[in-house]
Amino acid sequence: MLPQPRSKPSPRRRTQRPPKPPLYWASAALLITLLCFWGGPLSAPGRNIVGFCVGSVLGFMLLGWFSVADNQRRLPRVYQDWSIPSRLLVRFVCLACWVLGLAHCYFWALDLTRML
Repeated sequence: MLPQPRSKPSPRRRTQRPPKPPLYWASAALLITLLCFWGGPLSAPGRNIVGFCVGSVLGFMLLGWFSVADNQRRLPRVYQDWSIPSRLLVRFVCLACWVLGLAHCYFWALDLTRML
């Protein structure tokens, strides 16, 4: 007698949405980069170094993290994007971080040459 095949219930495929944590971190990086222009507890060279590192370096790392997470969610083809395309939104935020980080790099170099 042959064994009867067991029927497994098909797992219900849930709709995937864009990953939110990388967007939150990218927005936080943009906010920190913007706040470094207005000072705070850091001196001029220190805040420009922090602004450059957060904006230029961390901004692109977060863009990569979002791209990997977003591609993994798009892979099963059960994906529903936000009303504003998430890739466009995160790329804009990371590009703004990068541009502001370059401005911080310029001001840091300017402060550094003033000290000479």
